[in-house]
Amino acid sequence: MELAPTFYEARNQLGAAYMQAGRFEDAEREFVLAHELNSTAVEPLLNLIAIYIDQDKPEMAVDAGEQAVKTNS
Repeated sequence: MELAPTFYEARNQLGAAYMQAGRFEDAEREFVLAHELNSTAVEPLLNLIAIYIDQDKPEMAVDAGEQAVKTNS
């Protein structure tokens, strides 16, 4: 991350690794940052949906899903 802190795909992959390790807060932070770095990328939003569903946060999952649809339109 030190070499390319603004590389959204690296942030997205780090978030995925955190998610697999059960570090959901860290994963969420990385996915949000990845989306901020590349607002046209849908993958970070889809990953956020998965986190929110796993954490029983349906409203947040719906919000992220709506953003993903707008982004992909």
